[in-house]
Amino acid sequence: MEQKIAKAPELKQGQAKEAQENTWQSGPWLIMGDFNAILNPDDRLKGSMVTEAETRDFRDFIMDTGLCELKTVGRDFTWTNSNVFSRIDRALVNAEWVTRFTQLEIEAMDPRFSNHSPIYIDFMETINTKPRPFKFLNHLADHPNFVEKKLNMDGKNLLSEIA
Repeated sequence: MEQKIAKAPELKQGQAKEAQENTWQSGPWLIMGDFNAILNPDDRLKGSMVTEAETRDFRDFIMDTGLCELKTVGRDFTWTNSNVFSRIDRALVNAEWVTRFTQLEIEAMDPRFSNHSPIYIDFMETINTKPRPFKFLNHLADHPNFVEKKLNMDGKNLLSEIA
């Protein structure tokens, strides 16, 4: 009996960028679960050596869609067969998710009776009691329109206050 496996349609060059800009990806996106794929050699302990070919498709998918991996805390590996340990469960998010939910991270929990570690995200609002440090990206000052732009604070033009 022949087993047939359905494949998702492959995106041709340029289609991934177009898909990323379409409305299907508007708003914050979180894709979380068992991807059954690793991204880099550090995602496997023991077992066969990780090859570039093994990680290519998943890495290309992430790059082509503009997604990024959400920070994971807790266990380093999310799957095991008692001999090999791998990190195949993860959360991927788009840029809008990152800008809206800056403090969220996922937790790889104790697997208890499964060979997979459950991954958990807490949406409860955390109150950050530490003040955020001021950050200025120096390369912005090199932009030709930097000085022309009005820097406003409480409706006042800072450039006129400095002069």
